[in-house]
Amino acid sequence: MKNWEHIKQYLAVLGVNAGLTRNRYALLLLARLWPEFADLMVALEELYLPRNSILWYFAEGDQDVEGVFELVDQNIDRAATPLGNDNFVIVVERYSALPEERKLDLDQQDDLDWLDNSIPMRKLVHRGDLHGNRWKDWKRGNAKEQARELLRNAAPAAQYPLTIVRAAVLGHANERLYWQFFAENKKEGG
Repeated sequence: MKNWEHIKQYLAVLGVNAGLTRNRYALLLLARLWPEFADLMVALEELYLPRNSILWYFAEGDQDVEGVFELVDQNIDRAATPLGNDNFVIVVERYSALPEERKLDLDQQDDLDWLDNSIPMRKLVHRGDLHGNRWKDWKRGNAKEQARELLRNAAPAAQYPLTIVRAAVLGHANERLYWQFFAENKKEGG
């Protein structure tokens, strides 16, 4: 069953890359035929938006787990939840070092570009995720402590210098789809 989930995620990424989430009729047809898959595609598209990603790179000394957690916490706490979609997802991916790994100054655009371009060449060594309801799990439950533990377990180290943290509230996806597909018709009087 686990393999089927990986295949479904892979197909969803292909669907997003093919533009199925940006074509109103394709997405509506897919939602009618396989609603779970359409939801997965929309959620993955939201999760992989640059605004929901944090590149956490190894630096000598203490890894700032609390600083990264604060960014995740802000992203989840401040997100809009149209139509009551209060579900959140956090994905943490830890990547291996490259043979030609170099010291980076992430305040320099050249170094950021190099890091961004190096991601497909790196091997994914650990992936963890956490999902739940913002109101029930994040604000009133133990999801914050689980997120801290997830970050501690995936903190960058010399042999695994890059961790990508993605955090999103799925209500953004609903809002984006509404404005993309339906608000345009309202302007035209449709």
